[in-house]
Amino acid sequence: MNEPSASNTDVLNTEAVHDIEALEKAYVKGTGGLPLPEVWRTVLEFAPEFFSYILFSHSYPWEKGSLSPKEKEFICIGVNAAVSTQSVEGLRIHIPRALDLGATKEEILTVLHIASGMGIHTYTEVAPHLMQICAERNLLDPDTEAAFEAHVDTFMPKDSPTRAPMEAVLRMDPEFCLETLRRYVELSHNGALSNRMRELIIVAYDSSCTHMLAYGAANHIRRALDAGATPQDIVETLILTASIAQQSLAVGVPILIEALAAR
Repeated sequence: MNEPSASNTDVLNTEAVHDIEALEKAYVKGTGGLPLPEVWRTVLEFAPEFFSYILFSHSYPWEKGSLSPKEKEFICIGVNAAVSTQSVEGLRIHIPRALDLGATKEEILTVLHIASGMGIHTYTEVAPHLMQICAERNLLDPDTEAAFEAHVDTFMPKDSPTRAPMEAVLRMDPEFCLETLRRYVELSHNGALSNRMRELIIVAYDSSCTHMLAYGAANHIRRALDAGATPQDIVETLILTASIAQQSLAVGVPILIEALAAR
């Protein structure tokens, strides 16, 4: 693992923490030349002492990271686009940045498509309860259940860590779920992104503070490592993902300013 970054120590630990110009320059330098987005400028100018924390967490993965700059942007796009976040401002920052770093239309579309896969968790989280309740009330069709049991191993390997929820999903409506999964996987594996990158994006949105699907994140961490990711890649993905929580300031500070002005 990498040691903590010291490159912004002079900005973070001295009187410069209140120097707006110094903080902005440090942000640009610390994020690899990313101009300060307007969404953060209001926070910087209104509360520079809080912006210093944003500066550190945003610049650290860029200064110490193992992921390429374009890969970092893919992670940020995936997390901001996920339905549990849907930060338009975040996407306005990271999609142009990814394009500037050489990303193609196909790559970004694939990132957005992968992020949409979070909808599958509606089924994986609720289907087991649905099946259990139906079993308690004798509402399951014996013939359908017998047919499913005969073929379940062709749908999901016995050693899969997500077998239990996915088995319940398939029992819910095999035709619909198999076709949904087929279409999702087909578009996800269109050649635009590597297996490693796909898995890191899913790790990111499963780990996001707006979602936090721990067993899903664990499953895709294993798959990311199998696809060539390093432990540092995973750590960096989590650091990039966690930073979306700071959008509380980006959203709240302008409203606070308006409320204070009205008084």
